[in-house]
Amino acid sequence: MDIASEWDGESWRCDLTVDRKYQVRALRLLLEHQDQVYTGKFRWIKQVPMKVMCFIWRAKMCHIPSVVALSNRGITLPSKLCCQFEKLGEIDDHALVSCPFAKTMLEWIFKCCVHLLKHIWKARNERLFNDKKVCATKLVDTVISMFLWFKHRSMIGCISRTD
Repeated sequence: MDIASEWDGESWRCDLTVDRKYQVRALRLLLEHQDQVYTGKFRWIKQVPMKVMCFIWRAKMCHIPSVVALSNRGITLPSKLCCQFEKLGEIDDHALVSCPFAKTMLEWIFKCCVHLLKHIWKARNERLFNDKKVCATKLVDTVISMFLWFKHRSMIGCISRTD
């Protein structure tokens, strides 16, 4: 289902309600009955937790509370610089993608995903060609082992499972 949305300078407008005022509740109700909802440049996916989807949507629209955005709203902060890198101003893109810290984390996640996909493919081939079943928890154990390996051998030794 497609939903048109727009920013009028003060609030979001969309086709979800009669008065066209954006309401999270209206989107949530729609998502409960649809697997996916497409809102212009963004696809809402029911299987992804709502908090995560809302954060991603706000980030995509450049409306997360970055240091610069908070400062522009009159909130006094010690610095407008990135709290991780401390060299550039922290705007949405920098905080989530451009910051060396964020880049390192994204690279690690990408490597984990590639590694997991290789193991999924290997498990599929074991089942297809050797009639061997591979338990999903074994794949999860592999990812956890990989995480522990990365934690102890990487330049970001401060990473933890709760991060």
